[in-house]
Amino acid sequence: MMTFEKRLFIGAAMFMLFIIALVIGCMRQDFFLVAKDYYRDEINYQQHIDKVNNTQSSQKTVNLENRVGAGYINLQFPPAAARSKSVAGEITLFRPSDARKDIIIPVNLDSKNQQVINTGKLDKGLWKIKVDWSESGELYYDDFTLIIP
Repeated sequence: MMTFEKRLFIGAAMFMLFIIALVIGCMRQDFFLVAKDYYRDEINYQQHIDKVNNTQSSQKTVNLENRVGAGYINLQFPPAAARSKSVAGEITLFRPSDARKDIIIPVNLDSKNQQVINTGKLDKGLWKIKVDWSESGELYYDDFTLIIP
């Protein structure tokens, strides 16, 4: 028969093992920040606001044609961008759950004023597409949410 002291000792030992396992599990958890250098990003946030306002006021938005089932997405840039031939920028495929899987692609438009991006090798789940581009010195920004089933 177990005495009260033995029960108390076994209960305390089990509680300590639980706490140790919880601490070890928490220490092994990966925590990713939304941005690697978020202090710098916060300082430059006014520039981002200006890009968004510029995009909205000029109505030079990028359209996303979602063909995930076919293994690609198509970003259609405004018609004026093709005429200027001075479009530059980058497209970021941002994975909120794992920063190691982020992909940055330079803007490289084809003759139809669009850019096709292969999504066949992307992991399933939520992706944010950030299009940061410029045309003739004017800065623009668009973003989209993409869910790959």
